[in-house]
Amino acid sequence: VHPGADLLLVSHGGPIKALLCYILGVEVRSLFRIKQDNTAVSLVEVDDATRRVVLVNDTCHLTAAGADLAPRDVLTDAGENAL
Repeated sequence: VHPGADLLLVSHGGPIKALLCYILGVEVRSLFRIKQDNTAVSLVEVDDATRRVVLVNDTCHLTAAGADLAPRDVLTDAGENAL
């Protein structure tokens, strides 16, 4: 353990959304209410007393590299398209 150090986690959307639910203190079944596009960045800060969600589902890095790439979350976008 390295107090004050940064940690980078790379994962599929489901585990990221489950971690966000934990940090927000909501039930894990709420993960379907969180949008997490492919390659999106979320940022959390954790210290001894506080867990804080700073950024969720940021895809600004896609606009410079490939503006024609539409971010898509296969878990939530499929349901939205069915409506």
